[in-house]
Amino acid sequence: MKNKTKRNEYKNSQDFLEDIELMRRNTQIYNGELHPISVLANELESYAKSVVQSKIEEILTLETLVKEVG
Repeated sequence: MKNKTKRNEYKNSQDFLEDIELMRRNTQIYNGELHPISVLANELESYAKSVVQSKIEEILTLETLVKEVG
């Protein structure tokens, strides 16, 4: 995800949230749902979704502008 961000590979907030979700699912598969890493991944996913939701209008405006320029 760090490299994708540096390379500007995320075309929209949904792509970013899908990678967060994938990360969370992988931590649960490989570490178990109660493992501390899985618990943190759940918290991170919840936080990311809440931040995106709280800024959705601004994000959609910026995504539109990026599409127009690109």
